[in-house]
Amino acid sequence: MTSSTDVSVVGSGSPYTVDCQAVGMPSASSARRASTGSPSRDEPPVPRRGGAVREALAFCAQPRNLRRTIAIAIVVGIVLTLINQGSVIAGGHATAATWVRCMLNFVVPFLVSNAGLLSARR
Repeated sequence: MTSSTDVSVVGSGSPYTVDCQAVGMPSASSARRASTGSPSRDEPPVPRRGGAVREALAFCAQPRNLRRTIAIAIVVGIVLTLINQGSVIAGGHATAATWVRCMLNFVVPFLVSNAGLLSARR
């Protein structure tokens, strides 16, 4: 969809029609939005960037949600650590990489349980 604007040449009195998109100019409605700072009535408002992320983090940080997700992360993390790294730790051969893997065994279930909270919220 192209928009055109009638432009009068100063002093000539004859209007010319200019295709704003062809010459790279904003249309009259976008120029109006830029000057007023608000969208026109027929266009939905543009969400602020990062607002949804802040809202999701605030929801996940609520005490009742943190209790649930931390409990899930602890139980699942212990089970995964015993399954995946138990023999290495019990044998005394744990390295720094082993402990990083153990930490991830707790972080991943925490993130997944928070994702579940957010998806159930919709």
